[in-house]
Amino acid sequence: MHQGNDDFLFDSFPPVTDQEWKDKILKDLKGKSWDKLKWSPEKNLEFEPYYRASDLNRSEMGVDSLPGEFPYRRGTHFATENDGWQIIQSIHPQHENWKERMQSAQNQEVFAFQFEADQEVEELEPFFEQIDFDQTALHVRFPNVPALLSLDLYTVLNQKGHSPKVLTGTLLNDPISAAAANGEVPELADFAQIEGGVLNFKQSPWFRGIGLDFTYIQKDGGGVIPQIAYALGTLVEYLDWHERTQSQISLKDLLKNVAVTLPVSTNFFLEIAKFRAFRLLYAKVLQAYGLEDEQTSAPFLIAETSTFDFSFYDAYNNLLRSTTAAMSAVFGGVQGIVIKPFDHSQEELAARLGRNIQHLLRHESYLDKVIDPAGGAYYIEELTNQVAHQAWDAFQQIEKRGGFVEMLKSGEIQQQMEEFVATYEHRTSTQKDILVGINKYPNTEEIINETLPHYDGRGGQFEALRTRVHQMPKRPKAFLLLFGNTAMRNARAQFSRNALGSAGIDIIENSYLDDPMASLQEAKESGAEILVFCSSNADYAAQIDSLLEKSKELAYQPMFIQAGQTEGWREQGINAVLYAGMDLAGFLNELVGLLEKQV
Repeated sequence: MHQGNDDFLFDSFPPVTDQEWKDKILKDLKGKSWDKLKWSPEKNLEFEPYYRASDLNRSEMGVDSLPGEFPYRRGTHFATENDGWQIIQSIHPQHENWKERMQSAQNQEVFAFQFEADQEVEELEPFFEQIDFDQTALHVRFPNVPALLSLDLYTVLNQKGHSPKVLTGTLLNDPISAAAANGEVPELADFAQIEGGVLNFKQSPWFRGIGLDFTYIQKDGGGVIPQIAYALGTLVEYLDWHERTQSQISLKDLLKNVAVTLPVSTNFFLEIAKFRAFRLLYAKVLQAYGLEDEQTSAPFLIAETSTFDFSFYDAYNNLLRSTTAAMSAVFGGVQGIVIKPFDHSQEELAARLGRNIQHLLRHESYLDKVIDPAGGAYYIEELTNQVAHQAWDAFQQIEKRGGFVEMLKSGEIQQQMEEFVATYEHRTSTQKDILVGINKYPNTEEIINETLPHYDGRGGQFEALRTRVHQMPKRPKAFLLLFGNTAMRNARAQFSRNALGSAGIDIIENSYLDDPMASLQEAKESGAEILVFCSSNADYAAQIDSLLEKSKELAYQPMFIQAGQTEGWREQGINAVLYAGMDLAGFLNELVGLLEKQV
């Protein structure tokens, strides 16, 4: 019981040293390697299973700084009053019932809209009529046309009687990223639109006319390190361009107009560290240009959930992914969040649930009432340090090669992008990265409308296989024959369910667990094109030969697959094996190709 101001709960317990913690963990590992607990989410990043205060270098990169203090490791605000993030609703001119969608969002206290126009500013005029600019932020994106339309945008807004002095928001205005997203090199003449984005909105002090967009990096599989490094490299290109030209705007005015959009993924702790590390390094770059005040060296950050992590099948998992991603963005200290629709077939519902996720984080979890919710967590602080160091090294390599645009010209950035794709495909195929419902725990009974657009992301290779299987005249079946050692047969059966089910193959299991010969007859009656043996290596050695012989007697010759590798499996007559760490997508692609010829 607490007896006085000087008595604290933990005073009664002796301190625990670092070595005592580690000894206890090693004991619990029972001989397994400590390295098994280490985490390597990306190349050149490896983290210990835990960190303590003694692991933290408090003199490094603003660890002991306060929120709102340079270098903005802990965010850009000292207090929480009115400092919550913007809940940004995305609207496209081609959306059906767009007016009703806007009104619904406004009724749910959404005061920021992201408008996407494909061709002309005039497309957005009807949308602007529905907005009270005194209360609502406007984020405008022209993904397929030059941002020189900033003058048109300003003219339209001004003609409609919207006071430029109250206008807040951002304009996508990033010719380098627009080119890089398509593997192209930006034209120097396009850089003039950067200046135009500032000059055309000079009467709007709260509107940022230089919106930099780095979501394309993750769409090609780039992780947190290239996201930060490419973003810094792009920023420096614009700063150097400003120094080389006789610009009508000052460097300070240019930077006051910058907003940065980064993708946010489901890697919870790593994404928190990414936003914190980005602010650190953004401030470090601008410090080299002699800028250190909050108006210029603390970036306005928008997080956009990445559809790279979304799945076409089992789409409701995307809601969980969006929630995790949004929490990371809030903990990381962003100023706005866009949650993309979780399901193309339910866009109105998806928009509402995307808003509700953020309302729950704000009004139920009160995450906008804490200045730096991640502050003081040694694990996140160490992740922030490592990400910052690795990203800075990657950025310096870009500078040594002549800068980001030079690397685009030489094709090095494009080559890196191809390597990103190969890396994420390998990690997903080998189940090093798990996508629930896609490469693990698939719902094999799910049948959906294949005419809807797919998400072109991490699970694409598996979803393409499922689509091929669902388009077959008859859905192929795999019969799992469990026998022998209980623990091993169950474990290998679970792996087989996940592996084959991720291609949409129907899974059947035997009823006679103690009678594998009777199970063979059951398999034949099922008409399964695939038979998977699930047991221990010892049971395989004792019974596989007789099971294969019995199958011949029954005139049942499906494709025989064994869960787990043993010596001489080919010679025994097994057609293939399933095992942890295999190239599962490659294996399934060959398997589905064979089934397409049979079914």
